[in-house]
Amino acid sequence: MPVRIDHRWRWVLPLLAVGLAVGCQSVPQARQPIPAPAEPEEYWLFDRLLGQGGEGAEAPEGATRSGSGVRPVGVAKPVPTHEAETAMRPPAEGRAGPVIPPPAPGGGPEDRTGKPFELEDLAPERTYQRFKNLIGLGPNEDIARERFDEGRRLFLLGRYQEAAKQFRSAASRWPDSPLEEDALFLLSECHFFLDRYPKAHETYNALTTKYDNSRHLDVVVARQFAIGRYWDGLDHAAPKWALVPNFTDRSRPIFSTFSGAIDAYTAVRLSDPTGPYADHAAMATANAYFLKGRWEDAALHYETVRRDYPQSEHQLQAHLLGMKALEASYQGPMYDGTPLFEAVDIADATLRQFRGRLEDQEAQLRSTRRKLEEAKAERDLEMARFYEAKRQYGAARFYYEALIREYPQSQSAQRARLRLAEIAHLPDRPPDHFAWLTRWFGEKR
Repeated sequence: MPVRIDHRWRWVLPLLAVGLAVGCQSVPQARQPIPAPAEPEEYWLFDRLLGQGGEGAEAPEGATRSGSGVRPVGVAKPVPTHEAETAMRPPAEGRAGPVIPPPAPGGGPEDRTGKPFELEDLAPERTYQRFKNLIGLGPNEDIARERFDEGRRLFLLGRYQEAAKQFRSAASRWPDSPLEEDALFLLSECHFFLDRYPKAHETYNALTTKYDNSRHLDVVVARQFAIGRYWDGLDHAAPKWALVPNFTDRSRPIFSTFSGAIDAYTAVRLSDPTGPYADHAAMATANAYFLKGRWEDAALHYETVRRDYPQSEHQLQAHLLGMKALEASYQGPMYDGTPLFEAVDIADATLRQFRGRLEDQEAQLRSTRRKLEEAKAERDLEMARFYEAKRQYGAARFYYEALIREYPQSQSAQRARLRLAEIAHLPDRPPDHFAWLTRWFGEKR
């Protein structure tokens, strides 16, 4: 015979379950310091990405295999600055990657034992955390440090697949701590060395989002920039339609490799906007859009390089290519002339700032400058023709005269002089065929 519960007690059972879940908070264990590594801290950047990929990595289209890894076609190794070089030294003999210093003391999950109940305690993430606590998977520093040490041992042996599992577990068992920061970083490194660049990019972003001033930031932005260059080169060598999914090559995003490269460049600039790779990322973004024929986007990012990175080595190219992008985005005299006017301003600024560095490019730049001035004159010519077609000859003469005054040596000025002579005898305004009506209501009405 089934057991029936009185309806008066039915609402009590859910409340008891919620109270039990809220009250069951695990207390963090005492922290034990990790012994300092025996060898100095070491980092390396591009060797594995540009020719020493992980075992079993499939060569993507547009790439050739060199040794045991994938070497992309057309992907140039970026030149790091001095600061980046000092932070990314080659590994010692027999070592597979960086040696991470022990995390700083302090930090760890918040202990809410004894605190009053709040509505935030019903949030899904806290409910999930309480469930993990109930089944014995809650925060535990001893377990986290044990798995971190095991992961580091596997990492130094080059067993990245096994090390990734240990680092992932260590990060989840002691969140909001320096240990989690190091575990997330090494988890990203495992994905990077396994040539799983989408996962590495995602985990690097998670690290810099939660720890925006991470001590691993120099290495993270270098990795992100390398990933962006790799994807950018692959997309240029073997472009694919963005909506065609990729299920075979784990080194490329599932969909658009080009969008992935732009995301990686953006992550570099957002994570370290004043770092050694920020201007390289902005310039690479602009060049990627330029090669795609997306002129407005390219011009916007070239402007970012000129405005935000005045000491960048890319200043001259940002001026020249920015002018070209604006010129290409101009659609004609009957459309918005802002790109044309901005291109002329950039050409003038380039001639002033880089007079001694242009060499053979100066003649071409001056030729482009005259071409842009001719396009500006053509705009006034089209406007004069517009009023002439409406038989507003006074307004047409105004634009013809302004064109001759401002651009006297242009071809449009020669045509304007001929038209002025032909319409000299015509009235400024067309005849009023409704004079009898305008006398009644007034000319303005």
